[in-house]
Amino acid sequence: MPLLESLSLRTPVIVGSHIPSVKNLSEQGIIKLKEINHETLYSAIIEILDDQFAQRKYDEIKCLKLIKWKDLDLKFKHG
Repeated sequence: MPLLESLSLRTPVIVGSHIPSVKNLSEQGIIKLKEINHETLYSAIIEILDDQFAQRKYDEIKCLKLIKWKDLDLKFKHG
C-alpha cells in the first residue's frame, strides 16, 4: 500500500522488485531494485536526484491509472 499511496501523491518510489505487489507493476514512476544493498540504493538515489530522470518519473506517474480509496467498494460487517 505505501507504494500505491506514494504514486497517488505523484511521488516516485524506489522499491525492491522481490516484493510480491511490485512484480506485476510497470516501472512507471518506480525504480525497481533487483537487490537492495548500500550500492544499489545509493545508485537509485543519485539517479532520482538527476532533474531530467526525476522529471521523466514524474511524467510517467501522471499517465498511471491508479485506483483511489473512494473507488473501492469496501463493505465491512460489524459484529
